[in-house]
Amino acid sequence: MGSLIDLHIHSNLSDGELSPKEIIDRAVNNGVSVIAIADHDTTLAYNDELFNYAQTNNIKIIPAVEISTKYKGIGIHVLGYNFDINNMKLKEKLYAIRNARHIYLHDVAAKLKELSYIIDVDSLDKIDAVTKAHIALNIVGNKANEELL
Repeated sequence: MGSLIDLHIHSNLSDGELSPKEIIDRAVNNGVSVIAIADHDTTLAYNDELFNYAQTNNIKIIPAVEISTKYKGIGIHVLGYNFDINNMKLKEKLYAIRNARHIYLHDVAAKLKELSYIIDVDSLDKIDAVTKAHIALNIVGNKANEELL
């Protein structure tokens, strides 16, 4: 049987549940030998410690990112692979995109408040690459919204 690979994984630095190290552990346990952590608009999962941990566990990491963009008003996610994770222009662009996510969060929170839904903006604002999934889970998990759901 050939090698198993997974080239589209999200860590808890985006909208996944596992830390980057836990992803490697899960890959080892599942016989996956090549992975790419493609978090939304961030490459924060990647650092020397992670690459060393992966190498120690015989896991090959291909740097990846899922970039959020729009074309003619339609949201599109573009996957990028095998790039220089230290490229400052890329880091700056990703930061700008993530910052737009926080502006979106505050706009959505205001609209939801008008509809009597409550979200914990402060906790969501602490998530670097906050997504719609984070907002939705916060709505569902907030007891103040139970009557509305």
